[in-house]
Amino acid sequence: MDFQKLLSLISKEEGLKLDFKEKLNIDTESGKKNLQRTYVQLPTQRVVEDI
Repeated sequence: MDFQKLLSLISKEEGLKLDFKEKLNIDTESGKKNLQRTYVQLPTQRVVEDI
């Protein structure tokens, strides 16, 4: 991802396809599980709302 793409994403609001994290803690098991949960929920949420 280049700098311009990053700026473009930052300028948008969070939604079904975009989720910002202020901090990302993958040093602990709970932090890793939180990342996995978020990663799985984004596409799943869209499917549920489309139904």
